[in-house]
Amino acid sequence: MKRTIQFVRPCVLLAMLFLLPGQAMAGVISVTGNDNGLGSIQANASALDEFEIIVDKSYDQLGSMSVEIEVDEAGLYFFAESITNNTGTPWTDFHWQFAGETDATFFLGFEINPLPLPFTNIAYLSSTAGFVDEGVLANGATFNPVVLLQVDSTSGGVFTLTQFPSTAVVPEPSTFALLGIGGIALVAYGWRRKRQQAA
Repeated sequence: MKRTIQFVRPCVLLAMLFLLPGQAMAGVISVTGNDNGLGSIQANASALDEFEIIVDKSYDQLGSMSVEIEVDEAGLYFFAESITNNTGTPWTDFHWQFAGETDATFFLGFEINPLPLPFTNIAYLSSTAGFVDEGVLANGATFNPVVLLQVDSTSGGVFTLTQFPSTAVVPEPSTFALLGIGGIALVAYGWRRKRQQAA
């Protein structure tokens, strides 16, 4: 993926030099990020490639963040992301969901660096939803997924990418207390029964 990106950028720069004054480049028209009060998000169209969206997000709380893009033509758009976990809890998986005005398909991938990858499995729930799991993203750690969106409509459209992490379910202290009381009661019952049989 990196080699492809590095090759595409110079080609796009050369194409920009030959555009007539006042002629707009096709591709991404607008990008808007929404952190929903859960942390921070910066989302921008790349200055080098009209099909690239650069997203940098940091989660301080669990929940969904979203990026809305408007595009004006069919094509393969890619989100180069940097996602940081500052929630205080390790993540066991991370989810993506696309919604849009027109037909589109998405794919998940990863940058080559940094290694090792925090998640090793990619699963698709549909042509517009999926997640990664079989790993852990520790608190304070960052990973760099690449999300590809294939837009089929020649007139483009508006698409929203929603993302959220999940954590392992940790039993509450009251659950541990109940288990402890139940264990003590079983031991006491067994001891009492043995004592009655011995008498």
